[in-house]
Amino acid sequence: MRRPRCRRGRTGVAASILIALALVLVMSGVSCAQSRGKSRWRTSRYGRQGAEIWLEAPRVGVATGSGYKNGTDLPGDLTDDLDLATGLGFGFGMMFGFSDNVALEARVVQTSHGVSGSDKRWDLDQIHVGGRYTFLHDRRIQIFAGAGGARSTLEFDASESLLTDFERLSGFGWYVAGGVDYVFSSRWVVSLRTDYTVMKYNHILVGVSEEDIEDPLDGSSLGVSLSVNYRVPVWW
Repeated sequence: MRRPRCRRGRTGVAASILIALALVLVMSGVSCAQSRGKSRWRTSRYGRQGAEIWLEAPRVGVATGSGYKNGTDLPGDLTDDLDLATGLGFGFGMMFGFSDNVALEARVVQTSHGVSGSDKRWDLDQIHVGGRYTFLHDRRIQIFAGAGGARSTLEFDASESLLTDFERLSGFGWYVAGGVDYVFSSRWVVSLRTDYTVMKYNHILVGVSEEDIEDPLDGSSLGVSLSVNYRVPVWW
């Protein structure tokens, strides 16, 4: 029997890294802007080349995979607790555009889901890292699409006993995303995006006992987010 890792560690660490990198980008952007004055770094007022950070709120998540339904065969007698309802949450993200069209992005998102007929709640935490392509980059309203790798964890923590009340499913997969951006100004972008994550839960932890799942569970999910983006650096 192996000891469990920190209960909220992986997603919390990823969020901390994103926030730290975002702060570095903001400070470097301000410094560059002060040194270069009004120089035009972007190819156009609406160009997406360069760095952006954002907050996603609200985020709506739907657990679509068959692994979220009652009757799932799991170790630890969890079969009565996985009929998840639609959840609400939030997220953080950052993007670096190598050009007005092509960018690399990373996101940490979380939604909290109730269980039908129970007061139990599960947190669905996801990390997305991948590329994205922006269409109509020279216009105020832009369309984008993206894809990449995903890490998902489904956690329940009653905050009472580490030995009996903490449960986690985890696994890896991939995602596709798409949405619409509205470039509100040289500093701000408002975005509506949707993403679909395809993955399998292949590991389970209950209390201090963890093991691999022999028949991995379908942990696919759908998410829709509204976000506000800050463009870094801003030299317009």
